Amino acid sequence: MITFFIVLLLMVLITISIKGFRNTEFVFLLPFLMGAGYYLFSGSVHLYDQAYVFLGGCILFEWTLLLFSSLAVNSMFGHYEFLERKYIFRVSRLGLAVIIGIVVGYLSYYVASKLIVLSDFKTFNDYFLHERANAHTGNGVHITNWLAYRLVNYSMVLVIILYALGFLYRKDLLARVAFIMIFFVAGLASLMEGNRSTLIVPVLCLLCLEFFYRKNLYKAFIGFLFFVCFFIFSQIMLRIGGGFDIDVLLMSLNWFFLYSFGSISSFSSWFNLDIDLYWKSYDVLVEKFSIPLPYKDFFIIESVDAGGRNTNVYTGYAVLFDYMNWYFILFICVKVFIYRFVQIIMSHDPVLRVGCIFLTVSFPLTIYHEYFITCLYYLMNFIIVYLCIRVSGVYRGVV
Repeated sequence: MITFFIVLLLMVLITISIKGFRNTEFVFLLPFLMGAGYYLFSGSVHLYDQAYVFLGGCILFEWTLLLFSSLAVNSMFGHYEFLERKYIFRVSRLGLAVIIGIVVGYLSYYVASKLIVLSDFKTFNDYFLHERANAHTGNGVHITNWLAYRLVNYSMVLVIILYALGFLYRKDLLARVAFIMIFFVAGLASLMEGNRSTLIVPVLCLLCLEFFYRKNLYKAFIGFLFFVCFFIFSQIMLRIGGGFDIDVLLMSLNWFFLYSFGSISSFSSWFNLDIDLYWKSYDVLVEKFSIPLPYKDFFIIESVDAGGRNTNVYTGYAVLFDYMNWYFILFICVKVFIYRFVQIIMSHDPVLRVGCIFLTVSFPLTIYHEYFITCLYYLMNFIIVYLCIRVSGVYRGVV
């Protein structure tokens, strides 16, 4: 583990020396470095086998592609990534008010209808697990209430646009109010579906925007602490179902570290054992569009010990290799190419360019699972919402 940690640390230091902190390469490496450091200094896991040579090689390869592609693009097109500039926008206040009314109004009605159903359960934990089971059997909100499902998904990208208008650029007060209201009610609606995962990508996007654009490390850190607190308390309410005494809080905190870094510990088990993995975003995509590639139906993934607790995640590289064998190298190359290409074509409009953050966060999420296809889905929703507010005149571009 010490060698694995030192190699990651060297890559981070090289990144900082060349590009500083605020770039994709740094946020890509940071979770792996933190995870390696956590297991190294806690002494709870000892990693010595060749699995970590493979994992380190994968990280080094993707980091190298990211770094050199960034330097090459910047040399040809100029520096475009996370620029801090001042803009003045034409924004329709009436249009923003209509958006607030439609989204907040319907999702509030949806939440209220779910609260009525909640009264039939003894605890919120029982309700959450019931809704989660429905989702896993194909009877989730996408079947029972398609409109609420779409509004939640569009709201998760709309808040990024509102964040840009209300906090990054124009600092419009109504956009700030809309951001807070829509994010709150859409997040609550997502929880009522039995799902916390919908919130992960948008929350990470907001933290990265705070870090990259506003260059406010203090506020980004405070936001991260709020995210950790949300995870801990939601874990107690939705999964553990216990009280809020010190033992339960510590247990939930332990689960946070497991979700964040457990895949590093479990990677060796995947590498040395015959463990089948599941890549939902890929399988759904292939099945939905009848792409002539093999895919898997949902199944329960085998769990292994990761520092005293069980986990069934093994990093995005394990998922890629399980599905593609050595062709996963080609996937990483295409992934980085698409990312840089999207950054170039979306860099001309200050609000549109913010959507690239959805692809940015897919890189640090590699420590957990392969999220690039999922984040492409978020990006498509972002573009749809962006075009809608441009065509409707809610956002009319730069003055």
